[in-house]
Amino acid sequence: AAFFNRLDPANAAPQPLLAGHRPAYNFDVIAGVTYAIDLTRPPRYDGAGKLLDSTAWRIVDLRLDGQPLTDAQEVIVVTNNYRAAGGGGFPGLDGRSIVLEGPDSNRDAIVRYVEALGTIDPRPLGTWRFHAPDRPLRASFISSPAARKFLADHPSISDAGDAEGGMARYELTLG
Repeated sequence: AAFFNRLDPANAAPQPLLAGHRPAYNFDVIAGVTYAIDLTRPPRYDGAGKLLDSTAWRIVDLRLDGQPLTDAQEVIVVTNNYRAAGGGGFPGLDGRSIVLEGPDSNRDAIVRYVEALGTIDPRPLGTWRFHAPDRPLRASFISSPAARKFLADHPSISDAGDAEGGMARYELTLG
């Protein structure tokens, strides 16, 4: 959630969506878990996993297999050795809580999985979404101009013109 800026609900102007440059390989999602990110709330952690505000909770409607996840529940997260050992600075992942370390690399396990299935469905999981604020907010972001051809499929995103370096600016309406 630290990838995104906090949006001011009192500001009607477009606000920058992304909180600076963050490597995409640190934007993890977990299959089976769904949640919403409330961008009007402050982030709990910074992009390096450092605690900023112990009272901040911008993750809302957290569910595991469709059921609300409670503080009392314990779960085991399956990930790669880089992430489990602390790679990316994710809170709670520092190598001290590894339950089982498998002998295979992720790549080999995925290859065997795909070979066993024969065909996989590459559609997105729909793991997370932005929480709808009380009143509409506009967030801006930069992306490829080639994304313009997909705008008809995403009515909450509009073309806001050209940006530096041959990129395009877009606006996302939340709420």
